[in-house]
Amino acid sequence: MKTTLISLFMLLLVVSLAAVTQSVDFNNASDLATYFNVSNTDITNSASGGIGGTGAVQFPFIVMGQTRTFTYKTGFELSQLDEPVTVSAYIYSYRNGGYAGMGLSSLPTNTSSSMCQILNTPALGMEFYSSAAHLFSNTSQHTFSYFPDIPLSWYKVVLTITPRAGNIYDLNYKLYLTDFNGSSLTLTKEGSWSYTNTTIGNVDGKVYPYLAIDGARVTYMDNFSVSYPGAAPGVSIVPTVISNPIVAPVLYELDALSSGMLEAAYLCTYSGTSDLEVPLLAGQHGYAYYSGMWREGNYLLTPGSVKWLDVPFGAKGSIPVIIIQPAETLPVTLSSFTAVPAAQSFVSLAWVSESESNMMGYRIYRNESTDFSTATLITPSLIGATNTSSQVTYKHEDREVALNTTYYYWLESVDMTSSEIHGYVTATVTGNVAPELPIATVMSNVYPNPFRMGNNATIDVALKAGETGTVTVYNTLGQSVKTFPVTQGTQKLTWNGRDSNGNACGSGIYFYKLSTPSMNQTRKMVIVK
Repeated sequence: MKTTLISLFMLLLVVSLAAVTQSVDFNNASDLATYFNVSNTDITNSASGGIGGTGAVQFPFIVMGQTRTFTYKTGFELSQLDEPVTVSAYIYSYRNGGYAGMGLSSLPTNTSSSMCQILNTPALGMEFYSSAAHLFSNTSQHTFSYFPDIPLSWYKVVLTITPRAGNIYDLNYKLYLTDFNGSSLTLTKEGSWSYTNTTIGNVDGKVYPYLAIDGARVTYMDNFSVSYPGAAPGVSIVPTVISNPIVAPVLYELDALSSGMLEAAYLCTYSGTSDLEVPLLAGQHGYAYYSGMWREGNYLLTPGSVKWLDVPFGAKGSIPVIIIQPAETLPVTLSSFTAVPAAQSFVSLAWVSESESNMMGYRIYRNESTDFSTATLITPSLIGATNTSSQVTYKHEDREVALNTTYYYWLESVDMTSSEIHGYVTATVTGNVAPELPIATVMSNVYPNPFRMGNNATIDVALKAGETGTVTVYNTLGQSVKTFPVTQGTQKLTWNGRDSNGNACGSGIYFYKLSTPSMNQTRKMVIVK
C-alpha cells in the first residue's frame, strides 16, 4: 500500500427523480404502428370507438384461448427502489367472457398465453375478467375474486409496480368504472400482492409495458399511459480535503489491497438511495463500502469511471470509495481444458486461454493413473503461446493410445520465470466407436454458487451431436460480460469472474445463458466479496 498522504474528496450528489410520463391517445391512425409492436396484424388503430368516440386500438372478435398483445417500443430501467411505476389504459368491456391484461415485460415484442399472461420472457403484470383478477410474476399468479363487472361499459385499469430491496416487487391493481367520455371514475375493484422476481429486465436491462386480451371480452383499448421515475443525473465532484481519512476503520476488510496499490479515496455523501459514479483511469478498480461490505462497481470506458447502482446512503449518510491499481496480472488465464476420445482411436485435447502475457508455451503430460509425478511428457517440443489478451483455443491430438484404456492428462503453462500445472482431465479410449454424445443439449447449475471474487466458478455444459453454441455471462443490465464457445459433447467451463477485457467483475447478481440452435437456457449466479 502507498504510504504517501492521500487527499480525500467530497462527492456531492444532487439528484432529482422527476417522474417521466408517456401517453398515447391513438387519435392518429399511425399511433399504434409508431409506438407499439403488435403480435398480430389484425390489431388495428381505429379512427373511432374510443373514449368520447375518438381513435382507439381495435381488436378482432376472437374465441377464448386466442390472444392478442401489443407492446410499447420504448423501454426503461426498473432500478429505482421504492419508486412506483404505473401503467394504465381505458378498456371497453364488450361482454362477459374473456380477459384483459397489462404489465411490464423484458422484451419489446411479446405474445401472451391464456389469461393474458406473458410467458415468453420474464414479466410482471395483471389481468381481469368478469368475476376475478390475477397478478402475475413470470409463471406465478395470485387470484382475487369479486362480483361480476358490467358488460358494455368502459373501465380504467391502473397497475402500479414498486421495486423493493431484495428483488421484491409490490403489485397493485385498481379497476375504475367510467363513462363514455372518461370523465368520471368509480373505484370498483382493487388488489395487491408482492413477488420476488430476479429475472425481470434481464434481456437488455429494460422493461417494456404491454397490453393484451384473451377472447372477445374487449373490443377497444384507449388512452395508454406509463409513468416511471427518471434517471438520476450524474455525480458532481467538489474537491474538499478531509484531514482524517474516514476509510481507515474498514480499509483492512478489502482483500484487493493485498494485491494492489491505493491510488485515490473519496467520501460520498447523500440522503436516500442513488446511483454513484466516480472517475478512474484505465486498468484501475473501484470499491465502495456500504451495507456492511466493500463492493466493486461496474466499469464504464468512455469516459473512464466506475458506477454503483441503487446505493443506500440512508439519512444523509457517507460512503467511502477507494480506487486501486491492481497488481500485474498472471501470465496466463485458462477457462477450459478438455480431453475427448475420437472415433479414430485418438484423444483430442483442447484448452482455451483468455489472456496471456510473457508466456513461452505449453506442455502436455499423460499417465494411466492420477499420479502426476510418474506422468510422461508427450509434447517434447514446447507448444508456442500467442501472448494475446484475446481468447485463444489450442488443440493437440494424442495418437499414441491403446484401446480400452483410461488416460489422465495435465497441461503445463510455461512463462519466462516459472510454470504452472493444470488438470488433470480424463479420456477413455474404447475403440473405433465414436464417443457417446448427449442426446439433448443442457446446461447445469454453476458451482460454487455464490462464489467469491478472485476464485473460479465452473459450468458443466452438454451439447448433442452436431451442435455448437455459446455460453454468455450477463450483468443485471443485460450487458455481455464474457462469452465461451461450446461444441458437441460434455465440457467444463471455468470463469474467473473477469470480463472479456480482463477486468474483475463486481460483486452481485449475474446471469449465464446457453445459446444453441436447439436450446436457450438462462440461469443465475452470484459473486460475493
